[in-house]
Amino acid sequence: MSNPTVLVPEVQISTSVIGSRRAPIVAATIGNMFECFDIYIFGIMAGTIARLYFPAKNDAVSLLLFFGTFGVTYFARPLGEIILGNLGDKIGRKRVTSLSLP
Repeated sequence: MSNPTVLVPEVQISTSVIGSRRAPIVAATIGNMFECFDIYIFGIMAGTIARLYFPAKNDAVSLLLFFGTFGVTYFARPLGEIILGNLGDKIGRKRVTSLSLP
C-alpha cells in the first residue's frame, strides 16, 4: 500500500486583518482604563472632596453626602449611555452630543 500525498494550500493571514482587529480592542481598553481611573481617583480622594464640597460639622455626614453623589453618578452614567446611545442611532450622534451638553 502506498500513502498518497495530499497537497494543501498554505493560508496566510495578512497583517492588515490583524491590525484591523487590534485597533478596536486597544481603543476599548484605553477607554475602559480612563473610566476606571476616574472612579478610582474619585474613591481615593473621598475624604478630601467630602470635606471641601459638603462641609458639615460631622465628617460622617459629609462622607455620606459624597458617596450619595458618587452613587447617583455611578448609576446614571450607564442609564444615560443606554438612552442617549439609542437616540444617537436614530437621529445622529452629532445632534445628540450637542443636545446633551449644557
